[in-house]
Amino acid sequence: MKSSCTKATLAALAATVLSATLLSHGAFAAVPAAATSAPAATAASGAPDSGSHSESTDDEAHALFRRATAAFDEKRYADAEGLFAQAFALRKAPDIATNLGITELKLGKARAAAEHLQYALSLLPLTAKAEQRRAVEEKLGQARAEVGALTVRVSRAGADVLVDGISVGTAPLANSVFVDAGRHRIEARAGAEQSAPVTIDIGRGAEREVELELEGGSAPESNASPLPVVAGVGFGLGGAGLVAAIVLTAVANGKSTDRADASASLSERGVRCEAGNEGPECADARSTAKSLDTFSNAAMGTWIASGVVVLGTAIATAIVASSAEPKVAIAPIAGPGFAGLGAIGRF
Repeated sequence: MKSSCTKATLAALAATVLSATLLSHGAFAAVPAAATSAPAATAASGAPDSGSHSESTDDEAHALFRRATAAFDEKRYADAEGLFAQAFALRKAPDIATNLGITELKLGKARAAAEHLQYALSLLPLTAKAEQRRAVEEKLGQARAEVGALTVRVSRAGADVLVDGISVGTAPLANSVFVDAGRHRIEARAGAEQSAPVTIDIGRGAEREVELELEGGSAPESNASPLPVVAGVGFGLGGAGLVAAIVLTAVANGKSTDRADASASLSERGVRCEAGNEGPECADARSTAKSLDTFSNAAMGTWIASGVVVLGTAIATAIVASSAEPKVAIAPIAGPGFAGLGAIGRF
């Protein structure tokens, strides 16, 4: 019961303040005071956006509203604008939006005024008097005469609409988008899809329709440098070759030791493995010598091939890194019995 009484008191207070404000501002000079009370009562009772506002928020909004009214009466329009804006942030009611728009008109901020007056007009309650609605429409007409109005239609609901890179809402837009006279860029985006931007020139008081068609997004073209691939493959092959060369060298050294031991043993026993001597001891000695030659040659070849691959990779890496758009692609190549560099490009 106490809460209801408090709400009623606030409603009556806001109605009185708004009536005095609108009449003293000249915005509703032809409208009787009783006709201006409906939006104020709506703001107090929270019809447009009730539910989430506490009584303390209402109190703060009304206190700001009264201070803004006093500032306006004293012709401190910049102060009044700031106070009305704070009140509007707390309670987005049509009466506050109307007064904020009127103040912005006084300051020459026609685009902002048009936005707030359009908002107020769209939320005027059904109980509002015809005179009151006409008064808001009149002020909105004054603001719209100074700016351009865009009707933006997008092919997909839910797309973000941007004007000059700034989001102005989500499609479908319920109201016109007001812009200052001049050139503007309009586009829409939805995830990976986006529209082709539309650039228009619009004058004061003009209206334009803009149609935006979203197009499927595609993966951006890769500008990845071939450097990591070239370096990875080249140094990988070179490293593997070096490991193989070390292993083959170790095996060849072992075979060399075996041959030396076999030769010393044969000399001690006076055995000479000349041509035609096919004894088992000479056959073993010859097999050891052949294995030594095989592994020695393999180790030498692997060392050379690995060195070529590593050096080639270093050169290729330097070439690729030094050119943003290389005309020649160089990569190491290796195979059984050969190693080198391959070059593909325009010469």
